[in-house]
Amino acid sequence: LKSNYKPRFLAGESSAGSIDIRNLGTTVINSLEVSTRIGAGTPEITNLTNLNIAPLAIRTINLPKVSYAPGTSNLEVSILKVNDQADDDQTNNSKVASILGVVPAPHKVMVAEEATGTWCQWCPRGAVFMDSMERTYHKYFAGIAVHGGSATEPMRVPIYDAGLTATPGFVGFPSTIIDRKTISDPLLLESDFYDNIVVETPVKLTNGATWNPTTGDLVVSVKADFLKDVSGDYRFNMVLVENNVKGNTAAYNQANAYSGGRNGPMGGFESLPNPVPAARMTYNHVARIIMDGYDGLAGYLPNNIAAGSTYHITYTTNLPVTWKEDNIEIIGLMYGPVGEIVNATKTSIAEAVANGLYTSTENPSGPISQFGMAPNPASEESQVSLNLETPTQMNLEVLDITGKTLMSRNYGIVQGDLVFPIHTASLQNGVYTIRITLDGQAQTKKLVVNH
Repeated sequence: LKSNYKPRFLAGESSAGSIDIRNLGTTVINSLEVSTRIGAGTPEITNLTNLNIAPLAIRTINLPKVSYAPGTSNLEVSILKVNDQADDDQTNNSKVASILGVVPAPHKVMVAEEATGTWCQWCPRGAVFMDSMERTYHKYFAGIAVHGGSATEPMRVPIYDAGLTATPGFVGFPSTIIDRKTISDPLLLESDFYDNIVVETPVKLTNGATWNPTTGDLVVSVKADFLKDVSGDYRFNMVLVENNVKGNTAAYNQANAYSGGRNGPMGGFESLPNPVPAARMTYNHVARIIMDGYDGLAGYLPNNIAAGSTYHITYTTNLPVTWKEDNIEIIGLMYGPVGEIVNATKTSIAEAVANGLYTSTENPSGPISQFGMAPNPASEESQVSLNLETPTQMNLEVLDITGKTLMSRNYGIVQGDLVFPIHTASLQNGVYTIRITLDGQAQTKKLVVNH
């Protein structure tokens, strides 16, 4: 008898397990009565029939879920009867294992940024384990599939790919960067989760939003409620990921080293060809936008933040018509002083809209005036408009898709109804970020240039 239950699981939740039965007798085993008990609790009895386990054969049999109590408990699985009779040898009929009910740190969400690519033959295991983590730990897990490793990768976000693969110690695809602290393999995601979900965070994050499905305009504010005094270079960022992504070209074919089962089972990929045709692939957790570059926005938050303080940042973007609202997830991030992710929050668009857009009155560091920008798309020129009721230090920047600053102008102290031109005639067709910084606080919008 061998018991197969997760050694660690979330406290207060239930997980199924199994047992491996080996028939050491000379008679076929057709039925078993099995007892499952946590600690000194009441045993749960399961009657298993139609087993047909031949002499010396081994069979894995699923058992009901058990509830994990906080802390360490003993899980005892015992065979009470074989073929409706007491077994004549009880010495090998029980197994006791130690299990741990893990209590997540308050408000904590673990982030796994996975380096992946359609060209990468081992990357199906990343897809399998990321999907498994999402199903099992949705509330506490934010997975981001960062496609890259090749300029022809169809879902690549260049600045995200470049930042992730430049992580010290990065060795190849697939790899997962856990909370920007450690590099791991997707196979170890569950173990990494339990090591990190108990680490206390100094900040609670919440997403709020407004959404216009007609125009595709999405405005998101990520709110940070600081739970502890902190000091150093803390930074906001936001990522949009898309699920259920499908492509209709050969670029979306997925290389598959698991085809034919020669490298073991892998969530069904062993039954698929190499490469898996695009028509048979669905990609989840796909990183679409990282709003403030790989490292987040420097200088937005003060270096010393007191417990009880609330700050927020507002991002504006436009979703292409090919992106489906129900497939988009908003991941708000907070980086710590050495670039680690200290916490995250994950919502659908609908959930963020239900929270509402956070207003500047909640931000103790001062208001950020919403700014308009038209025309957008632009050919020769676009204009930024805003109203400032009090004298405000203003800076305007134009950044390309990699986060490189192409244009920057410090306007000094300004006030009133203002219009600032952005000359786009010299810019190539594409998507650019316009960043307005007012008294040290920044907002961004996407500008499309189309000559």
